[in-house]
Amino acid sequence: MTGARCGGECEYAVIPAQKRMSGNEIDVKLIQMTSKDKRTLVVRFRITGFLRFLSHLETMKMFERALKRAGLELCYSAGFNPRPKLSAPLARSVGLVCADDLLYASVWVDSAAVSAVEIRNRIESQLPAGCDIVDVELAGAKTSFAAEWAVYEFRLADCVDGEALSERVEELAGRIERGDAIVVDRKGHKGKASRQVDAGGYIESVECGASSLTAKCRTTPSGSIRIDEILRLLQLDDSSLAGAVVRKFVGWKRNQKKNLKEG
Repeated sequence: MTGARCGGECEYAVIPAQKRMSGNEIDVKLIQMTSKDKRTLVVRFRITGFLRFLSHLETMKMFERALKRAGLELCYSAGFNPRPKLSAPLARSVGLVCADDLLYASVWVDSAAVSAVEIRNRIESQLPAGCDIVDVELAGAKTSFAAEWAVYEFRLADCVDGEALSERVEELAGRIERGDAIVVDRKGHKGKASRQVDAGGYIESVECGASSLTAKCRTTPSGSIRIDEILRLLQLDDSSLAGAVVRKFVGWKRNQKKNLKEG
């Protein structure tokens, strides 16, 4: 586009300002330019090995790069700083091994030309060792997920007194069953003071085996119980563990919004 010169001071043309398109206008423009459908890519995966030391944000960035290298067209938010529409509903603590994790992203894809199996193979080839894909699904464009509960496994060190621990587990299980208040001191972030939290509504069950401890915890809009808080409730610490804590199972709730027709 040719515009007026900037006062004769230089050779650069002044480009007239253009009307900025809204998010809906951008989506309509993209639909006109492509025959691809807007879908939700759902990836179930495991995190093991040294990758468990990645933070939640680093894990998200790893997947963003892997999806781009796999040739997938991510949908972006509108505005001056567009970001890919990518979400991992249940944040993973640093050092936690995860056997059941989920990530979903809004993508443009030609469903008739490419299958979920092919997409899975393309993503797997771009991920580092320690991140294994369990399943890939192409869901509706308005699909989202939320975690309702998670099961954690703690492998116990030989130094732990199993009989004494079983008594503490039984006592805690009784308090959960009765609906008693279970108060824990929650450490504040970045120097903030700790506060007391009633974690009774966050623990569904706790069981002790021969060499491991299993806790099923609820995930609610108000939060959940932390791993270190579970250990403190049972008078355990990091030295009581024989390895990394594992998040074995997660109860995922699928939310499907209907596409509204534009008037």
